[in-house]
Amino acid sequence: ARAKHTAVDPAVKSHLEALVKEYLTASGGIAGSRDIGRYLAANSESRRGNRSALTELKESYGSLLSFILACQESFLVQDKRPGYGGDVGFPIKLLK
Repeated sequence: ARAKHTAVDPAVKSHLEALVKEYLTASGGIAGSRDIGRYLAANSESRRGNRSALTELKESYGSLLSFILACQESFLVQDKRPGYGGDVGFPIKLLK
């Protein structure tokens, strides 16, 4: 059973969501999970001190996939497509 992440600070969720939206918007609405992870790792605007946004995401949600699934109103994990996987990861699409 997947753990419920009800204890995540809403400010943390909205901050991370804004960063992922920013990256997806700049990428034309779709990007690979690894590229998003690299972007979050390079972004040190954590809500809780001197850490990367990726560290904060992993501490709050466990993984990028868990975060995306927790934000289904904003993001969609695309079906696996040729060219994705390996160094790219799975494709994530911006919904709104």
